[in-house]
Amino acid sequence: MLWSPRLGFNWDINGDRVTQVRGGVGVFAGRTPYVWISNQYGNTGTTIAEIYVKNITQDLVANPAAQPRPGTGSFQSEVDLSDPNLKFPQVLRFDVGVDRQLPFGFIGTAEFQYSKNINEMFYNKLNIININNPSTFTGNGPNDNRPLYGGTDHKNGNFNDIMYLTNINKDYSYNFILQLQRNIADGFQLTSVIQMVHQRM
Repeated sequence: MLWSPRLGFNWDINGDRVTQVRGGVGVFAGRTPYVWISNQYGNTGTTIAEIYVKNITQDLVANPAAQPRPGTGSFQSEVDLSDPNLKFPQVLRFDVGVDRQLPFGFIGTAEFQYSKNINEMFYNKLNIININNPSTFTGNGPNDNRPLYGGTDHKNGNFNDIMYLTNINKDYSYNFILQLQRNIADGFQLTSVIQMVHQRM
């Protein structure tokens, strides 16, 4: 059960519909990613096997009967796990805007919106190479010292990817919008928008 309370308001400051302040705050939930949940039933490590072969050095050739043969492969399975306290995704959102009637039939708007994830879905690969010591793998580009991971750790030959589904709540974004609009003949509307967006994930 998801609890999504919301509160909104619209305030005509002088009661003459010249300047109004509007906004709201609430919790919102989108479509539930059921397929991510069902992965735990399909990828249990016992129902599906993959043939994993690496270090193939030969190229494909024109003769379909003489294609290179891979070496000996190993049967491995993907395992998908879920946090026992996993929650469906929800976001907290706050919005406030001011609309003002201007001369010559124009309407000016300034609006600010802030969003913060409460429960976002987050996949974590548990057997990624070098997960405990990422400093030994670094990017080699200019001014690039980000951790560089090397793929899948196959210490346990029975498994390929081991994925863990949990929640994260560090993401946020905010938008600031300036808008100028005017109604013109035959129902058309002229609008000019300046928008600034910042997002952190």
